[in-house]
Order: sequence, then C-alpha cells, then structure tokens
Amino acid sequence: MSTWIKDTLATGAVATSTTTVALAVLGKAEENSAAGPINAVSHILWGEEAARTDAADVPHTLAGAALNAAAITMWAGLHEVFMPRDRKPRWRVRYHPVCWSRPLPTRWTTTWCPSV
Repeated sequence: MSTWIKDTLATGAVATSTTTVALAVLGKAEENSAAGPINAVSHILWGEEAARTDAADVPHTLAGAALNAAAITMWAGLHEVFMPRDRKPRWRVRYHPVCWSRPLPTRWTTTWCPSV
C-alpha cells in the first residue's frame, strides 16, 4: 500500500472519529439527541426524513456515519496530496518577518520572500 493511501486513511480515521464524537456531543447538548446530527447526514439517501430522526437506528445512523466517513476521508486524501508529511507542501502561504517592510501584496506569497 502506498504511503499516500496509508496517510489518507490515518488522517481520515482521526478526523472521522473526532467529528463524529463532536457531532454526538453537540447534538446531545443542543437537541438532546446524540444520534440526530449523525442521522441527518444520511439525508443524501433517505431525504428529509433523516433530518427528523433523533433515535439511533441502523438505516439512518450507519448510513450517516458511513457517508460522513467517506466525505472526510476524501478531504483527507486531498489534504495529503497538497500537504504531504514527507516533504514540503506543494502550496503554502508563508508570512515572513523579513517581508514586513514591503507592501502587503508581496508579503503574502506562495513562495518565500525573494530577500530571504
């Protein structure tokens, strides 16, 4: 398995776990339903019925969790493409103190300031 796939799956797993727990905690705090926000994601498959389902059930909760995991892992893959762990990112906005004396447009660049 390539490093990109391993990194994508690792990043996706951490991000999926974190956001799923955050959805459940905030759903419980705001609407007294930990499963409601997770179920709401499954509206892609089940329509508006999913947004009104507060109880944990197999079709809504599993589908919501799976769709959430798939979306987050897709974004993790893009993150790993543009900001890989093993080398410098392909795109990065850098702000360097040496460039502070220049006008604003040259301060924010995709490469280091020429005087560095």
